[in-house]
Amino acid sequence: KRRYPRTSKKKNQMIASIASQEALERFVEKVIAARAAHQQNPRARRVRMSPSDHHSIAKYARATDDLTVWLSEHQDDPAVEDFIPRLKDHLLARIRGITYDGDEHDFSDADRASVLITDNKLFRHSILR
Repeated sequence: KRRYPRTSKKKNQMIASIASQEALERFVEKVIAARAAHQQNPRARRVRMSPSDHHSIAKYARATDDLTVWLSEHQDDPAVEDFIPRLKDHLLARIRGITYDGDEHDFSDADRASVLITDNKLFRHSILR
C-alpha cells in the first residue's frame, strides 16, 4: 500500500512499477549492508604482508598469454628483444638465490635449456604489491 502513490495508476503498469520499486529498495539495502561491512573491516580482503618484504604477488592467476603470440604481438617493441634468453637468465638468478643488484647475469645456453616454460604460457597476476 505504501508504494501505490508512487505508481502509475494504469492497471498494466502499476504491477511493474511496484515490482521495480521493491527491487530498487532491495538493491539499496544490499549496498548499505556492504558499505557497513566494509567500514567495519575495510582491509578484510587484503593479504597482510610484512613491511620488510620486497614484494607480494598473488598466488593464482586466471589470465594467461601464449608466449609466442605475445612476442609476435610485441615484435616492434625494443623491450622484447632477446626476451626469452633474458627471461630465463632472470629466472635462473632467482632460482639460484642470486640477489638482484641491478646488473643482469648471463648464463650459458646449457643453463638456459634447463629452464622450461610450461605450456608456453605467461601468467598475468591481478595483485602485485
